[in-house]
Amino acid sequence: MHRYDPASKVVIESLMRGTPVITIVFDGAADLMQGGDCTLGRVLDDPGGALAAATTQWADPETRCLYEPNGSCAETLSMARHVQRLESISTELRI
Repeated sequence: MHRYDPASKVVIESLMRGTPVITIVFDGAADLMQGGDCTLGRVLDDPGGALAAATTQWADPETRCLYEPNGSCAETLSMARHVQRLESISTELRI
């Protein structure tokens, strides 16, 4: 049985600091990574053996450097942007 986490705070905070992450599709934060706004890391479909394999791969410095960011996702994931998006949706819904 898989449990869904609406948005793992540790994943979001890591992305904001520019730290690549490994997460699974059952984490709402994965939507931020798969949507194109923030591509720091990998989203796995199944946490089983794939999670262990991805973790082992990232232990290798040559592989890890492929995911090292030039910056962070801080602006993309900021509270100001979140509020701006909510206000935009609220405005659109007003008929």
